[in-house]
Amino acid sequence: MRTFKMWFAVCVAALVVVRPLVADGMQSTADLIAKADSLVRAHKCDAAIAAYTEAILSDPKSASVYVKRSDAYLLKGDVDKAIVDCTKAIELDPQSHVAYARRGHAHLEKGNSKMAILDATEAIRLSPKFYSAYLVRGTAHHRMGEYDKAITDYSVVVECDVKNSGSYLLRGYAYEKKGDLAKAIADYTEAIRLAPKNAVALRFRVRVYEKMGDYDKAIADYTEIIQLKPGRAKSYQDRGFAYQVHGDLKNAIADFTTSIQLDPTNAKWYCRRALAHMLKRDWKSGISDLDQAIAIDPRRAEAFVDRAIAHYWSGNLDKAIADYTEAIRLDPRAVQSYRGRGDAYAAKKNCTEKAIADYTEAIRLAPRSPKAYLAYQARGLVYSLNGDQDKAILDFTESIRLNPKYAAAYYNRGRVYQKKGDAAKADADFAKAKQFGYKQDMDKSHNDRSQNEVVPQQRL
Repeated sequence: MRTFKMWFAVCVAALVVVRPLVADGMQSTADLIAKADSLVRAHKCDAAIAAYTEAILSDPKSASVYVKRSDAYLLKGDVDKAIVDCTKAIELDPQSHVAYARRGHAHLEKGNSKMAILDATEAIRLSPKFYSAYLVRGTAHHRMGEYDKAITDYSVVVECDVKNSGSYLLRGYAYEKKGDLAKAIADYTEAIRLAPKNAVALRFRVRVYEKMGDYDKAIADYTEIIQLKPGRAKSYQDRGFAYQVHGDLKNAIADFTTSIQLDPTNAKWYCRRALAHMLKRDWKSGISDLDQAIAIDPRRAEAFVDRAIAHYWSGNLDKAIADYTEAIRLDPRAVQSYRGRGDAYAAKKNCTEKAIADYTEAIRLAPRSPKAYLAYQARGLVYSLNGDQDKAILDFTESIRLNPKYAAAYYNRGRVYQKKGDAAKADADFAKAKQFGYKQDMDKSHNDRSQNEVVPQQRL
Protein backbone atom coordinates (compact mmCIF):
# COMPACT_ATOMS: atom_id res chain seq x y z
CA MET A 1 0.00 0.00 0.00
CA ARG A 2 2.89 2.39 0.78
CA THR A 3 4.29 1.88 -2.73
CA PHE A 4 0.83 2.39 -4.25
CA LYS A 5 0.35 5.67 -2.33
CA MET A 6 3.79 6.85 -3.42
CA TRP A 7 3.03 6.31 -7.09
CA PHE A 8 -0.39 7.91 -6.75
CA ALA A 9 1.26 11.04 -5.32
CA VAL A 10 3.87 11.06 -8.11
CA CYS A 11 1.16 10.82 -10.78
CA VAL A 12 -0.86 13.63 -9.25
CA ALA A 13 2.20 15.85 -8.98
CA ALA A 14 3.11 15.18 -12.60
CA LEU A 15 -0.32 16.24 -13.85
CA VAL A 16 -0.96 19.30 -11.69
CA VAL A 17 0.56 22.74 -12.07
CA VAL A 18 -0.91 25.41 -9.79
CA ARG A 19 -0.20 28.88 -11.11
CA PRO A 20 -0.31 31.68 -8.57
CA LEU A 21 -2.90 34.36 -9.19
CA VAL A 22 -0.50 37.24 -8.69
CA ALA A 23 -1.16 40.59 -10.23
CA ASP A 24 1.51 42.38 -12.21
CA GLY A 25 3.84 44.35 -10.02
CA MET A 26 3.52 42.10 -6.95
CA GLN A 27 7.08 40.90 -7.29
CA SER A 28 7.56 40.27 -3.57
CA THR A 29 4.63 37.84 -3.41
CA ALA A 30 5.79 36.05 -6.54
CA ASP A 31 9.29 35.76 -5.08
CA LEU A 32 7.89 34.26 -1.87
CA ILE A 33 5.87 31.74 -3.85
CA ALA A 34 8.86 30.81 -6.02
CA LYS A 35 10.95 30.36 -2.89
CA ALA A 36 8.27 28.20 -1.27
CA ASP A 37 7.88 26.10 -4.43
CA SER A 38 11.61 25.42 -4.39
CA LEU A 39 11.46 24.41 -0.73
CA VAL A 40 8.61 21.97 -1.45
CA ARG A 41 10.67 20.35 -4.19
CA ALA A 42 13.46 19.96 -1.63
CA HIS A 43 10.96 18.42 0.83
CA LYS A 44 11.60 21.22 3.33
CA CYS A 45 7.99 21.40 4.37
CA ASP A 46 8.15 23.70 7.41
CA ALA A 47 10.20 26.32 5.59
CA ALA A 48 7.88 26.09 2.57
CA ILE A 49 4.81 26.53 4.76
CA ALA A 50 6.37 29.61 6.37
CA ALA A 51 7.10 31.14 2.94
CA TYR A 52 3.58 30.41 1.66
CA THR A 53 2.18 31.95 4.85
CA GLU A 54 4.15 35.13 4.14
CA ALA A 55 2.77 35.14 0.60
CA ILE A 56 -0.77 34.78 1.96
CA LEU A 57 -0.21 37.75 4.29
CA SER A 58 0.98 39.69 1.25
CA ASP A 59 -1.99 38.60 -0.90
CA PRO A 60 -4.72 37.14 1.35
CA LYS A 61 -7.23 36.77 -1.47
CA SER A 62 -5.08 34.46 -3.61
CA ALA A 63 -6.79 31.06 -3.68
CA SER A 64 -3.84 29.44 -5.46
CA VAL A 65 -1.44 30.18 -2.58
CA TYR A 66 -3.73 28.40 -0.14
CA VAL A 67 -3.76 25.42 -2.52
CA LYS A 68 0.02 25.48 -2.70
CA ARG A 69 0.34 25.63 1.07
CA SER A 70 -2.05 22.68 1.28
CA ASP A 71 0.42 20.74 -0.88
CA ALA A 72 3.16 21.45 1.65
CA TYR A 73 0.89 20.36 4.49
CA LEU A 74 0.06 17.15 2.59
CA LEU A 75 3.75 16.47 2.02
CA LYS A 76 4.34 16.98 5.74
CA GLY A 77 1.47 14.65 6.59
CA ASP A 78 -0.73 17.32 8.20
CA VAL A 79 -3.90 16.36 6.36
CA ASP A 80 -6.34 18.37 8.46
CA LYS A 81 -4.52 21.65 7.78
CA ALA A 82 -4.38 20.79 4.09
CA ILE A 83 -8.17 20.40 4.08
CA VAL A 84 -8.59 23.74 5.88
CA ASP A 85 -6.43 25.50 3.28
CA CYS A 86 -8.28 23.92 0.34
CA THR A 87 -11.62 24.89 1.88
CA LYS A 88 -10.41 28.48 2.24
CA ALA A 89 -9.29 28.42 -1.40
CA ILE A 90 -12.75 27.26 -2.46
CA GLU A 91 -14.35 30.09 -0.44
CA LEU A 92 -12.13 32.58 -2.26
CA ASP A 93 -12.65 30.96 -5.66
CA PRO A 94 -15.64 28.56 -5.90
CA GLN A 95 -14.58 27.70 -9.46
CA SER A 96 -11.15 26.44 -8.41
CA HIS A 97 -11.10 22.90 -9.72
CA VAL A 98 -7.54 22.57 -8.39
CA ALA A 99 -8.70 23.30 -4.84
CA TYR A 100 -11.44 20.67 -5.07
CA ALA A 101 -9.01 18.11 -6.46
CA ARG A 102 -6.45 18.86 -3.78
CA ARG A 103 -9.04 18.65 -1.01
CA GLY A 104 -10.16 15.33 -2.48
CA HIS A 105 -6.55 14.17 -2.32
CA ALA A 106 -6.38 15.23 1.32
CA HIS A 107 -9.61 13.38 2.13
CA LEU A 108 -8.11 10.35 0.44
CA GLU A 109 -5.00 10.57 2.61
CA LYS A 110 -7.26 10.80 5.66
CA GLY A 111 -9.06 7.61 4.62
CA ASN A 112 -12.34 9.27 3.65
CA SER A 113 -12.87 7.87 0.17
CA LYS A 114 -16.48 9.05 -0.14
CA MET A 115 -15.55 12.70 0.48
CA ALA A 116 -12.63 12.29 -1.92
CA ILE A 117 -15.01 11.13 -4.65
CA LEU A 118 -17.36 14.08 -4.05
CA ASP A 119 -14.55 16.64 -4.30
CA ALA A 120 -12.88 14.97 -7.29
CA THR A 121 -16.22 14.77 -9.12
CA GLU A 122 -16.77 18.50 -8.57
CA ALA A 123 -13.26 19.21 -9.85
CA ILE A 124 -14.03 17.18 -12.97
CA ARG A 125 -17.34 19.01 -13.46
CA LEU A 126 -15.54 22.34 -13.30
CA SER A 127 -12.70 21.18 -15.55
CA PRO A 128 -13.36 17.90 -17.43
CA LYS A 129 -9.74 17.73 -18.60
CA PHE A 130 -8.17 18.17 -15.18
CA TYR A 131 -6.69 14.71 -15.09
CA SER A 132 -5.30 14.61 -11.56
CA ALA A 133 -8.92 14.70 -10.33
CA TYR A 134 -9.54 11.44 -12.19
CA LEU A 135 -6.55 9.94 -10.37
CA VAL A 136 -7.98 11.03 -7.02
CA ARG A 137 -11.43 9.67 -7.80
CA GLY A 138 -10.06 6.49 -9.35
CA THR A 139 -7.93 5.80 -6.29
CA ALA A 140 -10.90 6.44 -3.98
CA HIS A 141 -13.00 3.96 -5.97
CA HIS A 142 -10.09 1.51 -5.85
CA ARG A 143 -9.91 1.70 -2.06
CA MET A 144 -13.65 1.10 -1.82
CA GLY A 145 -13.28 -2.04 -3.93
CA GLU A 146 -15.03 -0.45 -6.92
CA TYR A 147 -12.41 -1.60 -9.38
CA ASP A 148 -14.39 -1.07 -12.59
CA LYS A 149 -15.01 2.57 -11.69
CA ALA A 150 -11.34 2.96 -10.76
CA ILE A 151 -10.27 1.50 -14.10
CA THR A 152 -12.61 3.88 -15.95
CA ASP A 153 -11.06 6.92 -14.24
CA TYR A 154 -7.49 5.70 -14.66
CA SER A 155 -8.20 5.04 -18.35
CA VAL A 156 -9.08 8.70 -18.85
CA VAL A 157 -5.64 9.63 -17.53
CA VAL A 158 -3.91 6.98 -19.64
CA GLU A 159 -5.64 8.25 -22.78
CA CYS A 160 -4.69 11.87 -22.08
CA ASP A 161 -1.06 11.11 -21.24
CA VAL A 162 0.08 7.90 -22.90
CA LYS A 163 3.65 8.47 -21.72
CA ASN A 164 2.83 8.60 -17.99
CA SER A 165 4.09 5.26 -16.68
CA GLY A 166 2.51 5.84 -13.27
CA SER A 167 -1.00 5.91 -14.73
CA TYR A 168 -0.48 2.49 -16.28
CA LEU A 169 0.86 1.26 -12.96
CA LEU A 170 -2.25 2.44 -11.10
CA ARG A 171 -4.64 0.98 -13.67
CA GLY A 172 -2.69 -2.26 -13.70
CA TYR A 173 -3.06 -2.52 -9.93
CA ALA A 174 -6.83 -2.05 -10.25
CA TYR A 175 -6.94 -4.81 -12.87
CA GLU A 176 -4.88 -7.01 -10.54
CA LYS A 177 -7.24 -6.43 -7.62
CA LYS A 178 -10.19 -7.15 -9.89
CA GLY A 179 -8.59 -10.44 -10.85
CA ASP A 180 -7.95 -9.59 -14.50
CA LEU A 181 -4.31 -10.64 -14.38
CA ALA A 182 -3.70 -10.55 -18.14
CA LYS A 183 -4.67 -6.88 -18.34
CA ALA A 184 -2.66 -6.14 -15.21
CA ILE A 185 0.41 -7.65 -16.86
CA ALA A 186 -0.23 -5.59 -20.01
CA ASP A 187 -0.39 -2.33 -18.05
CA TYR A 188 2.63 -3.14 -15.89
CA THR A 189 4.57 -4.06 -19.03
CA GLU A 190 3.69 -0.72 -20.63
CA ALA A 191 4.72 1.09 -17.46
CA ILE A 192 8.08 -0.72 -17.61
CA ARG A 193 8.49 0.07 -21.31
CA LEU A 194 7.97 3.76 -20.59
CA ALA A 195 10.28 3.68 -17.56
CA PRO A 196 12.70 0.74 -17.91
CA LYS A 197 14.41 1.50 -14.61
CA ASN A 198 11.14 1.50 -12.67
CA ALA A 199 11.77 -1.20 -10.07
CA VAL A 200 8.31 -0.63 -8.57
CA ALA A 201 6.57 -1.60 -11.80
CA LEU A 202 8.78 -4.68 -12.05
CA ARG A 203 7.80 -5.69 -8.51
CA PHE A 204 4.13 -5.26 -9.32
CA ARG A 205 4.47 -7.37 -12.46
CA VAL A 206 6.50 -10.08 -10.73
CA ARG A 207 3.77 -10.40 -8.10
CA VAL A 208 1.23 -11.14 -10.84
CA TYR A 209 3.52 -13.63 -12.55
CA GLU A 210 3.78 -15.45 -9.21
CA LYS A 211 -0.01 -15.44 -8.85
CA MET A 212 -0.21 -16.96 -12.33
CA GLY A 213 2.42 -19.57 -11.46
CA ASP A 214 4.74 -18.31 -14.20
CA TYR A 215 7.98 -18.54 -12.22
CA ASP A 216 10.27 -18.35 -15.25
CA LYS A 217 9.02 -14.82 -15.96
CA ALA A 218 8.97 -13.98 -12.26
CA ILE A 219 12.63 -14.98 -11.96
CA ALA A 220 13.48 -12.90 -15.04
CA ASP A 221 11.84 -9.84 -13.47
CA TYR A 222 13.58 -10.40 -10.16
CA THR A 223 16.86 -10.56 -12.07
CA GLU A 224 16.13 -7.15 -13.62
CA ILE A 225 15.27 -5.76 -10.18
CA ILE A 226 18.58 -7.06 -8.83
CA GLN A 227 20.46 -5.47 -11.72
CA LEU A 228 18.81 -2.13 -10.90
CA LYS A 229 19.56 -2.40 -7.16
CA PRO A 230 22.20 -5.12 -6.65
CA GLY A 231 22.77 -4.38 -2.97
CA ARG A 232 19.23 -5.07 -1.79
CA ALA A 233 19.11 -8.30 0.22
CA LYS A 234 15.34 -8.74 -0.05
CA SER A 235 15.50 -8.92 -3.85
CA TYR A 236 17.78 -11.96 -3.62
CA GLN A 237 15.43 -13.45 -1.04
CA ASP A 238 12.45 -12.94 -3.33
CA ARG A 239 14.21 -14.46 -6.33
CA GLY A 240 15.46 -17.30 -4.15
CA PHE A 241 11.92 -18.06 -3.07
CA ALA A 242 10.78 -18.06 -6.71
CA TYR A 243 13.57 -20.50 -7.54
CA GLN A 244 12.51 -22.64 -4.58
CA VAL A 245 8.86 -22.79 -5.64
CA HIS A 246 10.04 -23.53 -9.17
CA GLY A 247 12.01 -26.50 -7.81
CA ASP A 248 15.47 -25.04 -8.44
CA LEU A 249 16.87 -25.47 -4.94
CA LYS A 250 20.50 -24.96 -5.97
CA ASN A 251 19.87 -21.43 -7.24
CA ALA A 252 17.48 -20.76 -4.36
CA ILE A 253 20.21 -21.55 -1.83
CA ALA A 254 22.68 -19.42 -3.78
CA ASP A 255 20.35 -16.42 -3.66
CA PHE A 256 19.56 -16.95 0.02
CA THR A 257 23.29 -17.09 0.69
CA THR A 258 23.82 -13.77 -1.10
CA SER A 259 21.04 -12.15 0.92
CA ILE A 260 22.70 -13.39 4.12
CA GLN A 261 26.03 -11.96 3.01
CA LEU A 262 24.34 -8.60 2.39
CA ASP A 263 22.35 -8.67 5.62
CA PRO A 264 23.87 -11.21 8.05
CA THR A 265 21.79 -10.18 11.07
CA ASN A 266 18.38 -10.97 9.59
CA ALA A 267 17.05 -14.19 11.13
CA LYS A 268 14.42 -14.57 8.41
CA TRP A 269 17.05 -15.04 5.73
CA TYR A 270 18.57 -17.99 7.62
CA CYS A 271 15.12 -19.52 8.05
CA ARG A 272 14.51 -19.28 4.31
CA ARG A 273 17.80 -20.96 3.45
CA ALA A 274 17.16 -23.60 6.11
CA LEU A 275 13.87 -24.53 4.45
CA ALA A 276 15.61 -24.91 1.09
CA HIS A 277 18.18 -27.22 2.68
CA MET A 278 15.39 -29.20 4.32
CA LEU A 279 13.57 -29.59 1.02
CA LYS A 280 16.78 -31.28 -0.18
CA ARG A 281 16.62 -33.49 2.94
CA ASP A 282 19.83 -31.86 4.09
CA TRP A 283 18.76 -31.77 7.72
CA LYS A 284 22.22 -30.94 9.06
CA SER A 285 22.55 -27.75 7.02
CA GLY A 286 18.96 -26.83 7.81
CA ILE A 287 19.56 -27.22 11.54
CA SER A 288 22.77 -25.18 11.28
CA ASP A 289 20.92 -22.26 9.66
CA LEU A 290 18.11 -22.46 12.18
CA ASP A 291 20.65 -22.46 15.02
CA GLN A 292 21.94 -19.17 13.62
CA ALA A 293 18.42 -17.76 13.20
CA ILE A 294 17.58 -18.59 16.82
CA ALA A 295 20.85 -17.07 18.03
CA ILE A 296 19.89 -13.82 16.26
CA ASP A 297 16.23 -13.90 17.35
CA PRO A 298 15.55 -16.33 20.21
CA ARG A 299 11.87 -15.35 20.28
CA ARG A 300 11.21 -16.45 16.70
CA ALA A 301 8.76 -19.30 17.30
CA GLU A 302 8.66 -20.48 13.69
CA ALA A 303 12.44 -21.08 13.76
CA PHE A 304 11.96 -23.51 16.64
CA VAL A 305 9.13 -25.21 14.72
CA ASP A 306 11.27 -25.60 11.60
CA ARG A 307 14.22 -26.90 13.62
CA ALA A 308 11.89 -29.34 15.38
CA ILE A 309 10.82 -30.66 11.96
CA ALA A 310 14.46 -31.09 10.95
CA HIS A 311 15.25 -32.91 14.20
CA TYR A 312 12.17 -35.10 13.72
CA TRP A 313 13.22 -36.22 10.27
CA SER A 314 16.80 -36.67 11.48
CA GLY A 315 15.43 -39.15 14.01
CA ASN A 316 16.21 -37.02 17.04
CA LEU A 317 12.78 -37.06 18.66
CA ASP A 318 13.85 -35.66 22.02
CA LYS A 319 15.31 -32.53 20.41
CA ALA A 320 12.20 -32.22 18.24
CA ILE A 321 9.99 -32.35 21.33
CA ALA A 322 12.18 -29.77 23.09
CA ASP A 323 11.96 -27.36 20.16
CA TYR A 324 8.19 -27.77 19.82
CA THR A 325 7.87 -27.16 23.56
CA GLU A 326 9.81 -23.91 23.27
CA ALA A 327 7.72 -22.88 20.25
CA ILE A 328 4.57 -23.49 22.32
CA ARG A 329 6.00 -21.40 25.17
CA LEU A 330 6.60 -18.55 22.74
CA ASP A 331 3.24 -18.95 21.00
CA PRO A 332 0.77 -20.97 23.11
CA ARG A 333 -1.88 -20.93 20.38
CA ALA A 334 0.32 -22.31 17.61
CA VAL A 335 -1.66 -25.31 16.36
CA GLN A 336 1.22 -26.62 14.22
CA SER A 337 3.45 -26.89 17.29
CA TYR A 338 0.98 -29.05 19.20
CA ARG A 339 0.35 -31.24 16.18
CA GLY A 340 4.07 -31.58 15.48
CA ARG A 341 4.92 -32.40 19.08
CA GLY A 342 2.10 -34.93 19.03
CA ASP A 343 3.76 -36.59 16.04
CA ALA A 344 7.07 -36.75 17.90
CA TYR A 345 5.45 -38.22 21.01
CA ALA A 346 3.57 -40.72 18.85
CA ALA A 347 6.86 -41.87 17.34
CA LYS A 348 8.39 -42.50 20.77
CA LYS A 349 7.72 -45.54 22.89
CA ASN A 350 5.25 -45.22 25.76
CA CYS A 351 4.26 -41.62 24.90
CA THR A 352 0.92 -42.19 23.20
CA GLU A 353 -1.10 -40.42 25.92
CA LYS A 354 1.03 -37.31 25.51
CA ALA A 355 0.52 -37.53 21.75
CA ILE A 356 -3.25 -37.75 22.20
CA ALA A 357 -3.18 -34.76 24.56
CA ASP A 358 -1.29 -32.64 22.01
CA TYR A 359 -3.55 -33.62 19.11
CA THR A 360 -6.58 -32.87 21.27
CA GLU A 361 -5.21 -29.41 22.10
CA ALA A 362 -4.53 -28.73 18.42
CA ILE A 363 -8.14 -29.62 17.65
CA ARG A 364 -9.44 -27.48 20.53
CA LEU A 365 -7.45 -24.46 19.37
CA ALA A 366 -8.59 -24.64 15.74
CA PRO A 367 -11.49 -27.07 15.21
CA ARG A 368 -12.36 -25.42 11.89
CA SER A 369 -8.85 -24.93 10.60
CA PRO A 370 -8.28 -26.06 7.00
CA LYS A 371 -5.76 -28.57 8.41
CA ALA A 372 -7.82 -29.81 11.36
CA TYR A 373 -8.42 -33.05 9.47
CA LEU A 374 -4.73 -33.89 9.96
CA ALA A 375 -5.01 -33.75 13.75
CA TYR A 376 -8.08 -36.00 13.72
CA GLN A 377 -6.29 -38.44 11.43
CA ALA A 378 -3.20 -38.50 13.66
CA ARG A 379 -5.17 -38.90 16.87
CA GLY A 380 -7.22 -41.67 15.27
CA LEU A 381 -4.03 -43.57 14.47
CA VAL A 382 -2.84 -43.33 18.06
CA TYR A 383 -6.23 -44.44 19.38
CA SER A 384 -6.01 -47.43 17.06
CA LEU A 385 -2.49 -48.18 18.25
CA ASN A 386 -3.78 -48.09 21.86
CA GLY A 387 -6.54 -50.52 20.95
CA ASP A 388 -9.41 -48.01 21.17
CA GLN A 389 -10.82 -48.76 17.72
CA ASP A 390 -14.18 -47.04 18.27
CA LYS A 391 -12.53 -43.71 19.04
CA ALA A 392 -10.21 -44.25 16.09
CA ILE A 393 -13.19 -44.70 13.75
CA LEU A 394 -14.79 -41.51 15.10
CA ASP A 395 -11.61 -39.53 14.42
CA PHE A 396 -11.06 -40.96 10.95
CA THR A 397 -14.69 -40.23 10.13
CA GLU A 398 -14.32 -36.62 11.26
CA SER A 399 -11.12 -36.29 9.24
CA ILE A 400 -13.01 -37.51 6.17
CA ARG A 401 -15.90 -35.12 6.88
CA LEU A 402 -13.45 -32.21 6.95
CA ASN A 403 -11.60 -33.42 3.86
CA PRO A 404 -13.73 -35.86 1.86
CA LYS A 405 -10.83 -36.63 -0.50
CA TYR A 406 -8.26 -37.44 2.18
CA ALA A 407 -7.15 -40.90 1.06
CA ALA A 408 -5.10 -41.78 4.16
CA ALA A 409 -8.11 -41.42 6.47
CA TYR A 410 -10.14 -43.85 4.33
CA TYR A 411 -7.27 -46.31 4.30
CA ASN A 412 -6.70 -46.19 8.04
CA ARG A 413 -10.40 -46.39 8.85
CA GLY A 414 -10.55 -49.38 6.52
CA ARG A 415 -7.77 -51.04 8.51
CA VAL A 416 -9.69 -50.49 11.74
CA TYR A 417 -12.85 -51.97 10.22
CA GLN A 418 -10.69 -54.87 9.07
CA LYS A 419 -9.47 -55.43 12.65
CA LYS A 420 -13.07 -55.34 13.86
CA GLY A 421 -14.04 -57.97 11.28
CA ASP A 422 -16.28 -55.69 9.20
CA ALA A 423 -14.98 -56.69 5.76
CA ALA A 424 -17.67 -54.85 3.78
CA LYS A 425 -16.89 -51.46 5.37
CA ALA A 426 -13.16 -52.13 5.17
CA ASP A 427 -13.34 -52.90 1.44
CA ALA A 428 -15.45 -49.81 0.82
CA ASP A 429 -12.89 -47.61 2.57
CA PHE A 430 -9.95 -49.24 0.78
CA ALA A 431 -11.72 -48.59 -2.52
CA LYS A 432 -12.18 -44.93 -1.61
CA ALA A 433 -8.55 -44.67 -0.54
CA LYS A 434 -7.44 -46.07 -3.88
CA GLN A 435 -9.82 -43.74 -5.73
CA PHE A 436 -8.17 -40.74 -4.10
CA GLY A 437 -4.62 -41.95 -4.80
CA TYR A 438 -3.58 -43.72 -1.61
CA LYS A 439 -0.44 -45.86 -1.83
CA GLN A 440 0.53 -48.24 0.92
CA ASP A 441 4.03 -46.79 1.17
CA MET A 442 2.68 -43.34 2.09
CA ASP A 443 3.43 -44.03 5.76
CA LYS A 444 6.57 -46.08 5.11
CA SER A 445 9.11 -43.51 6.31
CA HIS A 446 7.49 -43.31 9.70
CA ASN A 447 6.85 -47.03 10.07
CA ASP A 448 10.49 -47.78 9.33
CA ARG A 449 11.51 -45.57 12.25
CA SER A 450 8.90 -46.22 14.92
CA GLN A 451 7.57 -49.68 14.12
CA ASN A 452 3.99 -48.54 14.62
CA GLU A 453 1.12 -47.31 12.49
CA VAL A 454 1.30 -43.59 13.21
CA VAL A 455 1.59 -41.43 10.07
CA PRO A 456 3.50 -38.25 10.91
CA GLN A 457 2.00 -34.89 9.97
CA GLN A 458 5.39 -33.26 9.43
CA ARG A 459 5.17 -31.93 5.89
CA LEU A 460 7.65 -29.58 4.28
